[in-house]
Amino acid sequence: MESSNGSTTGGREWMAEDAIAGNAEAVRALRELIMYPLLYSQESQKLGLKWPRGLLLYGPPGTGKTSLVRAVVQECGAHLTVISPHSVHRAHTGESERVLREAFAKASSHANLGKPSVIFIDEIDVLCPRRDSRREQDVRVASQLFMLMDSNKSVSTSGLHVVVVASTNRVDTLDPALRRSGRFDAEIEVTTPNEDERFHILNVWCSSWSIYYYLTKFTRIIPTFMDSTIIIRTKVVKVVRRTQG
Repeated sequence: MESSNGSTTGGREWMAEDAIAGNAEAVRALRELIMYPLLYSQESQKLGLKWPRGLLLYGPPGTGKTSLVRAVVQECGAHLTVISPHSVHRAHTGESERVLREAFAKASSHANLGKPSVIFIDEIDVLCPRRDSRREQDVRVASQLFMLMDSNKSVSTSGLHVVVVASTNRVDTLDPALRRSGRFDAEIEVTTPNEDERFHILNVWCSSWSIYYYLTKFTRIIPTFMDSTIIIRTKVVKVVRRTQG
């Protein structure tokens, strides 16, 4: 369970772009899912508008799907509940389903208090694989998750709702039932960073160094690196410089 509130950077409101680069479509979709029900609650009630409830992010591992979600949640000052296969899978029958129910209940309680609330399901393909590759436990977990998502009201008593965001490295391995309308209303690919985005990532992590010239050169020689690889290698360089300085 995690909470996140907006912060400031350099005298201005902290924005998701301060922590991530690129994938503007995914950032925009997340902002709309989280904030539109709050910003336009009166209009939606008058028009009977039901906001989308789910967003599926897919793409290769290491492209920053998890970082993207955390950054936008922090920017919006929303409450974040993280669900992962490790946190859900339990040895005893019924325990995994209980963990899911408690996570959704906690997220709903924050929404009913007037705070935007997001459930992030990491590696959802592990929790809800295609039916031809399921184990008995997978069937129970998938059924419980479907039930919780279907019962997640689009608008809570406060006028807000719980947004469910999930990530997967392989969208083709997901149970097709998970992708039906009303569960994940949008699917957006999170891609590897281009040259400008790689420069932004390096600039953020090396912001305290006066090495703009070297960052520009380094950005051009790492065309295939993903967000996580760039960050890890940058941190290693920082440690080396600290020990030698």
